Amino acid sequence: MDPAKAVRALSECHHPRSNAMSFFNDLLEKPANLSTASKYTVMNGFIYLALGALLIVWPGAVQTILMDAPFVGHESALFRVLGMTVAVIG
Repeated sequence: MDPAKAVRALSECHHPRSNAMSFFNDLLEKPANLSTASKYTVMNGFIYLALGALLIVWPGAVQTILMDAPFVGHESALFRVLGMTVAVIG
């Protein structure tokens, strides 16, 4: 093989942008038929993400839903941190 062709082929295969685009293409590719367990897991992820976003944006949702007493001290900050944790898990 010609050395120039070998260098060009190697540079095309290991170019950082081509790997990044390949990663995004793989990530956005539509999966094959998902099993029921996989669909359940995806739906739970969306629910956790939505619940976490709700607690981040409106920590008073805890008081409204659970009919709890008003927050004392920094409890609203605690629920925002809890919301961030739940969103990351989702």
